[in-house]
Amino acid sequence: MITRLVTPLTAIRAEDLSPIERQQARRLMFINLAWLSALLIALPFVISWLIELRDVDAATVFTPITLLISLIIHSFIQRGRVEQARLLFVLNILVASLLATFPEYRIDNPFIIIIFLPLTAAGVLLTRARLFAVTFLLIIVFLVGGLLQLNNEMGPTLIGDPVETISITMILVIVMVLLNAFMQWSFLSGIEDTQREQRRSTEVISTTNQIGQAFLTLSSSGEELNSLVEQLREAFGLYHVRIFVADPNSGLAVMQASTGYMGRRTLEDHKLFTLDENSPINDALRRKDPLLIRDSDPENRRTEFLPATRSELLLPLRIGNMLPLGVLDLHSTDRNMFQEHRLAALATLSYHLAAMLYGTQQAKELRTAYEAHQRLNVQIEASQREMARLNRQLVSATWGTYLQEHQDEVPGFDWRPGSTIAAQVSSEWLNRTLEEGESMLEYIGDKAVLTMPIRLRGQTLGAVEFRRSGTTHWSPAALELVQTVAERIALSLENARLFEQAQGTAQREQLVSKITSQLQTTNDLQSLLTLAAEQFQDALGATQTRVRLGLPVNPPADPSA
Repeated sequence: MITRLVTPLTAIRAEDLSPIERQQARRLMFINLAWLSALLIALPFVISWLIELRDVDAATVFTPITLLISLIIHSFIQRGRVEQARLLFVLNILVASLLATFPEYRIDNPFIIIIFLPLTAAGVLLTRARLFAVTFLLIIVFLVGGLLQLNNEMGPTLIGDPVETISITMILVIVMVLLNAFMQWSFLSGIEDTQREQRRSTEVISTTNQIGQAFLTLSSSGEELNSLVEQLREAFGLYHVRIFVADPNSGLAVMQASTGYMGRRTLEDHKLFTLDENSPINDALRRKDPLLIRDSDPENRRTEFLPATRSELLLPLRIGNMLPLGVLDLHSTDRNMFQEHRLAALATLSYHLAAMLYGTQQAKELRTAYEAHQRLNVQIEASQREMARLNRQLVSATWGTYLQEHQDEVPGFDWRPGSTIAAQVSSEWLNRTLEEGESMLEYIGDKAVLTMPIRLRGQTLGAVEFRRSGTTHWSPAALELVQTVAERIALSLENARLFEQAQGTAQREQLVSKITSQLQTTNDLQSLLTLAAEQFQDALGATQTRVRLGLPVNPPADPSA
């Protein structure tokens, strides 16, 4: 019941404050509440004083006003207007202190005691320039009040009898000491908290850098990712860490790494853990901003097998506007674990992790493409070898038939200066070159013998032999020239054969056309057969031609039956 009443009064409703500014606003609120408490404690004494003296002065009138100003300060703090609240608080204490302890311009013990309260508040809450202004104002007031009191020969102010004056002075001393101590404690604790936050931020940055460096050498294998999530859990003091990756087929999240026993079990048996399409993980996969889930959220937004989780942070793993790569799932037993500075560090880590997953994905795609390219190259090379083999077979068969048809002709030439002799040339080097299909260069005494195969599409058709006298070696340019000449000879021979083949084909076509025309001149069967025999005999040079008409005795079976 008390908590429900106090929480709205002490809540900071501003959302755009940094953690340090929110912390400072909360401390200022506590100081202002302490000042309100002091005013409420002093209020009965003020009322009794009014009743006893029946005199209303500026100090008594300002008491309810300072209460109202304190409420305004409280409203400023809740709305996040911390700077205005600080200045108004110091001015409120300054005016209240002067009016309450400086009636009729008397400098007495209560004034000396209370005058340090606004000075302490200014030192704790204001900037150095404003602290100097408050100090200068207090010095001026002190000097003016002291001079007036000396000129008017006024004694110390008594509140009733001396005993009551001493009692009030003691109460004021105790209250002022407590207020000063509280403000100093708040100021020092603020410094300590700031230093603590700075140390935490430094540790977070250092941890982020270390884990980020680990990402650079990490692959997406399960063992390395499991090692990473364990390192991440220990570094940030988390309860549980998981990594989900987007399935390329379904587009849903699939767990890739996890800490703890249950996480390892779900990795081994995916049936123990299935994600619904509308689960928070898949919801985060479709988002661009982090998703924070607390223990006060509905149960369907929380993880069932992690009951100790009080806050869960889901960080989408994205690179720019590209498709999502996965989700980094972080669990903590601290409800306020994922504050702004930790959220920024973890977001940076998620960018590193996304870059690692993207790089691994690209490397996998490149490796797959490279392997496919290698397989294609192997297939192309095999096809090229097969085509070369078929070409060699075709050239060998074609030229084998051609040479057999021209076996009566002399297949060789012996060229010497001044004469070219067609002859059956043969030598040891020519025979070896024809057998091996490779060029040869030998130096025999004062002679050099060079043989070069005549190859057409990988098939050796012949060989050419060069001899030269003297000890001069064949230069690389001369060897290249011989190879080029041999290649040109092969092409020229193939062109000549093709031309001769084309001529023969044309002659045969002409002869077929002629025979067909002769056969079409008669319709009598006897005359047709006689004419066909005569034409075939003339065309083929046959000495006898026979033609028989009749059906086979045992006809072959009909394949379509």
